Amino acid sequence: MIATIRGKLARKAPESVIIENHGIGYEVFISLNTFYKLPGQGEELSLLTYTHVREDCLQLYGFLDDGEKKLFHLLLGVSKIGARLALNILSGITPAELKEAILSGDQFRLSQIPRVGRKTADRIIVELRDRVKDVPTYSGVTISVDANLRMKVDDALEALLILGYSKKDAELALNKVLADIKSSPETRSVEELLKKSLALLTHG
Repeated sequence: MIATIRGKLARKAPESVIIENHGIGYEVFISLNTFYKLPGQGEELSLLTYTHVREDCLQLYGFLDDGEKKLFHLLLGVSKIGARLALNILSGITPAELKEAILSGDQFRLSQIPRVGRKTADRIIVELRDRVKDVPTYSGVTISVDANLRMKVDDALEALLILGYSKKDAELALNKVLADIKSSPETRSVEELLKKSLALLTHG
């Protein structure tokens, strides 16, 4: 089992990164919370990893901190939640918010995450309430800056579609975010576009 991976960040996208190590590129699936905190492309990156083995493939899931990895592992233990849905949940809510929602029994907050209905939210709360108390969670986001606004908007739209939002809703949210940019829009990052769009989609 691969527990960690370290190397050059060769490519980053909202759903995965490629880390080069000794001439081999490893694709590692990540949450948006991890994506927000990534260094620039070409820089050194170290991730904690979870190795997911299936009959037809082996997949790596990566995390910058132990708290998110532990929450991912706990989510996998919930009935009817697989690796992709667990990662989707961690993309739709911060680890600290997820822990708080579980402990407080906030079914509504959990059910607002795309692909998580009320029944799934209830299972998460019932099965994990007594298990998340000691999971460390951290706040704070480091936003990196990309070069081209058009590419940023396209990347943000792709991420929202992956999370389960309709193209219409995602584009409406992005348009509202772009309308609020008063100056120097080329300096806005994909991460900032995603954060603000998700805030609109989640809270209205």
